[in-house]
Amino acid sequence: MQNTYYIDLNGIKDGPHNLVNIMRRIRTGKVGPDTLIHVGDNPASMPAKQIEEISHFFVREKAPEASSQTASQTTLSISSLIRNSWQFTLEHNIMTVYAGLLVLLNVMASMWLVGSFGYLQGGLLAWIFCVTCHNFYLVFMLRLYRGQTFSSDFFNNRLQPILGTLFLSCITLALMMAGGLVLLVLPLVIVSVYYIFVPFLMLDHKYKMVESMHASRLLLQKNNQQYLRLVVILILTHYICMTMIVPLPLTLPMFAAALAELYEKASSS
Repeated sequence: MQNTYYIDLNGIKDGPHNLVNIMRRIRTGKVGPDTLIHVGDNPASMPAKQIEEISHFFVREKAPEASSQTASQTTLSISSLIRNSWQFTLEHNIMTVYAGLLVLLNVMASMWLVGSFGYLQGGLLAWIFCVTCHNFYLVFMLRLYRGQTFSSDFFNNRLQPILGTLFLSCITLALMMAGGLVLLVLPLVIVSVYYIFVPFLMLDHKYKMVESMHASRLLLQKNNQQYLRLVVILILTHYICMTMIVPLPLTLPMFAAALAELYEKASSS
């Protein structure tokens, strides 16, 4: 059950608010790290930065002198991501096999859907299927990246409760990306980038779809949007590999591992 929140305005409880409303107020500056908030019916308030599900959405301010170092730090981060994701893929080469099977499954499904429903409807259904497989692959990769097992407890208590929400988000995001592609390539990239962490946030916090989308955007805006620039580069590179298809069994695990590393850093910073 989702918590409700009340903002303490000089002793007056303003609310109730859900997590989405709180995140919106963080983004607009109406809620800061020291803003007092009541969680549910708790009569005692506490600073927002001390509430676990809210604390990691605050954007950390960079010192002005640090801005000149951002470009070099980003370059180093990109090279580090590539190096780390390559090493992770070598150590878990079974994920290249799963990625290859996933590519084959998507190609076969696409051919059948297009043949059965035509280019327009079949292509859209194939895209939804592709995005769904892709997001589930990301979820499993995050688990593997953390060194966690795929036990019955994971499937029954972690994955099963979010299945419906995860499927709905996959369909919604696939339609948003398809609509963006019809308009221009740029809207497709924007949707892909801003909502890339949605499956991770659903797995970790069991957020609903809208909450996960807002949380994903806020995570990318942390640390002077350094993570945003990195994700843009990863997404563009991934789309280039998707058009070629052939390198995907190798590049998909690297892409997923790099995203998992970025998500862990963004969540803990």
